[in-house]
Amino acid sequence: LAPGLREREMENVYERLGFTEDQIAMQQSSLDQITEFDLGKYHQLNAAVDGEQQKCDLLIYNQASEAEKVQARRLLDEIALCYDQLDMTERYQGTSNYLYWTGRCAAEQEERGMVARQKWFDADELRLKSVFDNEFIFDYEKGEKNVTRKGAVTELLDAYAKYHDIFASYPVLTNGDIAESMVDSMQEFREMLSLSGRDWPADFPLQDLIDKRKRDGERDDLPTASRNPVDDANDRIQREKAERAKQQEFEKLKLKTDPKNKDLKLDLKRPRSQEDSGNSNGGQ
Repeated sequence: LAPGLREREMENVYERLGFTEDQIAMQQSSLDQITEFDLGKYHQLNAAVDGEQQKCDLLIYNQASEAEKVQARRLLDEIALCYDQLDMTERYQGTSNYLYWTGRCAAEQEERGMVARQKWFDADELRLKSVFDNEFIFDYEKGEKNVTRKGAVTELLDAYAKYHDIFASYPVLTNGDIAESMVDSMQEFREMLSLSGRDWPADFPLQDLIDKRKRDGERDDLPTASRNPVDDANDRIQREKAERAKQQEFEKLKLKTDPKNKDLKLDLKRPRSQEDSGNSNGGQ
């Protein structure tokens, strides 16, 4: 109906979105050409251009001649029906978290996934032994430090670098269990840095993940790349309020259970016997 129009429009879309040649080739492939391991990336690429594709559909319809309008309308309705079916399929997939689990299974079968998991495990073992920093011997002749065993901090940085590449290939994993576990690990990493007197790395491998979660409203209490003094101050105020509230609750509980408290409603005196009661009346 409009030869070459879609190709020209999509070239502009790919350039604007920064797609590589490999990503363009994957997005333009049919589903039966996509391997199970690439399925997550395939869906994400198509999701990025779906809106632009629909704009092209309307553009082609508007440029159709009067003699072709009926055929163009029929095609437009068929495309709209396909999008409805795809939307319903995506909703069912979301209910079972299908794309997350296919992406995770694919990532953890890769060599880098297995290496990252092993380094993460090794780092945790070292952390439990309080081996935070690298162990080394100093070569006085060469004036060099030779690392004899990596500490937990270095092992974690190696693991985070691997996970940075994995998250780049499987963005869907940044919203699941792995990301949540990674946050716990990064909080322990921050504590180790504090104990060993080191600052947060300027080139931290998973800084993008931290910043993304910050934008999504998560309160992970981890350093963000773009320091916003107002946000940092608000976070600090909220933490201080929470701590004060906990301390106040503790003081109230302590007061309620203190025998020296005159307002204590519990009868902490010795129970009076009938004999005591009689003596008291006799004395009156």
